[in-house]
Order: sequence, then structure tokens, then C-alpha cells
Amino acid sequence: MNLPLPNEFRALNPSSCSNPCLRFRTFLAFPSRWGFKVRQGNRRVDKKAQAWRTIVQDLNTAYQGLSGLLGHLTRRRKALARELERRGMAVEAFRGTVDWRLAVGLGGDHPLENGFTFHRVYGIPYLPGSALKGLARAWRFSEIASDLKIEPLCDPDAVRGIRKNEGLTPLDALQAVLEAPSKEDVAGVARAAAARVPRDLRNSLESLAWADVWEKACDFRLAFGTAAVRGRVCFLDALPDADDPDAVLRFELDVVTPHYRPYYAGNGADSPADWYSPVPSHFLTVGAGSPFGLVVYGPDEGLVRSAAGWLRRALSWGAGGKVSAGYGAITAEPAPAAGEG
Repeated sequence: MNLPLPNEFRALNPSSCSNPCLRFRTFLAFPSRWGFKVRQGNRRVDKKAQAWRTIVQDLNTAYQGLSGLLGHLTRRRKALARELERRGMAVEAFRGTVDWRLAVGLGGDHPLENGFTFHRVYGIPYLPGSALKGLARAWRFSEIASDLKIEPLCDPDAVRGIRKNEGLTPLDALQAVLEAPSKEDVAGVARAAAARVPRDLRNSLESLAWADVWEKACDFRLAFGTAAVRGRVCFLDALPDADDPDAVLRFELDVVTPHYRPYYAGNGADSPADWYSPVPSHFLTVGAGSPFGLVVYGPDEGLVRSAAGWLRRALSWGAGGKVSAGYGAITAEPAPAAGEG
């Protein structure tokens, strides 16, 4: 196997490296000279699948050696929560468990085509706090839209067509109103936004009392902020949790096998016919039962409790990639009853 590294780095014995990120990105061994196709007789055999299996085995081996680091990070997160509370912050800390598989960062660069997101410092899988904030925000926004009976457009091509012509969908118009700087600005923002919505889609907007809508969505703006105002709730990165020795994160190999690659690659120039050969494409996932610790905090206890509830429910939608195919769903432990913890 060939390592694409300078000689002095190869001498470091990569097999002893316990950092999963380095094992995945840097110490990636090639079966031939800087490629994954090996000549066997008169033909070249693709060894990517074998390389992927080796990677997953290496990652799980490396991860097992991080029990000390993971325990330290879990204790550190608890200490941080206590310190935040001592300083007058409201804190909601809870645990989430992957239901099936979690795929994060598949679009990242990697010699084997499909990437994965690792923490840059610790080299472990994680969910960025910014992604968790966006997930909770999307949940709360969907609740507001549902209460107002504003339905999303199901045709992605129609949405792209509207936005390409600098128009707005009904949900875009709602978003613009919710982010209005003040109640006095709401009427003008609502008129301007509604004018950009296609006429046949304005029915759901015409009967709304926008000033009341803006006031009732106060928690949305306070928690997540707007372009002009900073949000008052913070979402920390979700790191693997080491509280339960029986619940351990594991890496698993998955594969998607597109059958009509020429059709998709050619923008429809070729027919999606059955005579095309399927092309397996492997990717890395975090397996079912893998635990993550989540922390939400801020100065307003009611707002933090609400935001944590939105996040708990939003995690059932799925985090990361391929959520429409069932990936990324996370079950969060329930919130403690009033007066507990």
C-alpha cells in the first residue's frame, strides 16, 4: 500500500495514529501508485470497495483508543454547563442517540469521492452548533407556517423558477415579515413581499394580520436573531457522549448504487435505460445507537427551554445528509418534568 506522504511522515507509523480524522484524510493508503485501480492480468480492477472496508476497520480501531479523550470531553462539557449556570445562564443539556445511520459532510473532498465531517481539533465525528441552530430554527419556522396554514411548495422546480425570476414563495414572504426590524415596518415589508409572490399563490397570505403574526413570533426572533439583531440562544457543537460505556459510537460503511449515471451526468441527454451498469458508490456513516451530547444555553430560561424543545423535536427530522432517505434521525432524551433536574 502507498501513502501519499513525504518520507519523514511515512516513518511515523500511521497505524499507531489514534486520530480518526487523520486516518481518514491523511493516512489513506493507495493499493497502487496513487490510484485505486490495480492491474490483474489483462484488466484493471477497481479496489475502492476494499479501500473503504479497510478505512472503516481502521477508524473503529482508532476510535476505541479514544476512550480517555471522550471521557475528558464529556466531563468538560458538564463542567462548562455548571459554570454557565453559575454565571446566571440557563442551560439545557441532553443526550441524543442515532436511530439508524448518520451521514455528515458527504460532499467534502476526498480521494474516494465521498467525504465526512470530523472535528478539526479532536478528529471525532460531531454535529456543528450552527447546523443544530438551523435545524431548530427550521422546526420553529415550520410550526409558525403550519399555524398560519401556509403550505410549502412541493415542486422544487417551481420554487427554483420563482426565485430565478426574483420572486418569492409564500414561505419566503413569511420569512421576510418575521425578520422585519420593528412592528412599524411590518406593513411595508409585508406589502413588498406579497407583491413578489405569484398571484396564484397569494391566497394564503391575503387574510393574514401581519402585525399580529410578527408579535406572536417574538420567540423566533429572540432565539435565533435576524440580520440586524443577534439571537439570545447558543447551540454548542454536539460531540460523542461517553457517559454510558454500553453506548459507543461506531463507524459503518454504506453504499448507494445509481443505475442511470449517464442519464444524470448528461443532463437528460441519454435515456434512463436498464442497460446501463450500476456504479456502487460507498460512503462513511455513524451507526445506530451512537450517542451525542447536546447543550443549549442563554440568559432567558423560558427561551432556552423552548429552543431546546424545538431542537429535540427537530432531531427526529434528521441531521446531516440524505435525511429524505431516512438517514440522520436522532432520538433525544425527553425534557425533565417541571421541578426536576
